[in-house]
Amino acid sequence: MLYKPNFSASLKVQALCAAYNGQRVLNKVTLSVPAGQVTALIGPNGAGKTSLIRAVSGTLPPESGQVLINDQDVTNLPPEQRSCLLAVAPQAGYLPSGFSVYQTVMMGRTPYLGWLGFPGPGDHAKTQRALELTETLSLARRRVETLSGGEQQRVLLARALAQDTPVLLLDEPTTYLDLHHQAAFLQLLRRLAQQNDLAILAALHDLNLASLYADRIALLAQGELQALGSPTQTLTVENLRRAYALPVRVFPHPENGLPLVLPGE
Repeated sequence: MLYKPNFSASLKVQALCAAYNGQRVLNKVTLSVPAGQVTALIGPNGAGKTSLIRAVSGTLPPESGQVLINDQDVTNLPPEQRSCLLAVAPQAGYLPSGFSVYQTVMMGRTPYLGWLGFPGPGDHAKTQRALELTETLSLARRRVETLSGGEQQRVLLARALAQDTPVLLLDEPTTYLDLHHQAAFLQLLRRLAQQNDLAILAALHDLNLASLYADRIALLAQGELQALGSPTQTLTVENLRRAYALPVRVFPHPENGLPLVLPGE
């Protein structure tokens, strides 16, 4: 078994609204992220992808709406309780300097440490496994500020996995990865979801990566949900032209039949 959280859970977002400095960035967004699946969050720059990740995680307090994990509203839970239900891998660049990779990944165990704050054998075992899964074990003694953007992104995922939650949120996790690590990273996410019943919501820029690796795709534009469904249902010419204000072509992939998106008429 690759990795197993304490229990499985689905994530539901209902009529979620949020704002920055009084400006609405999410408007009544409703979507579900079933356990055992990867749901990709796509949309143009400024669509609200990062805002949705932040609102679900609690770092951006919603104005209204609900975030449900197994039908429990978690919007008003204390941070330490919410951290036992969902983990976040933000964009690279959000790692605190001065710590080794091992120490950084161990931070994912913080919600479970006793009042003295000392990790036990189980915490070390989960940290070690998270490093192995993300191919970062060889970096364990390196300081995080010495890592490349791609290496930092894998460390962020390792920290989220070590947190041992049934729900994972990832904000553009492939941005700094080369082609090999993009494929390996997304294959790992899909394998974790399927084999260990995780509910994974990942914001992605690359529509074709979303088509290839996601079970479902949610399309955001101007803070509103435009479409939600399988890659074939969401990645249509009509949906993409409306959201991106750009001519696109969509073809079935010659090998797997999934949508292949190209710019232009």
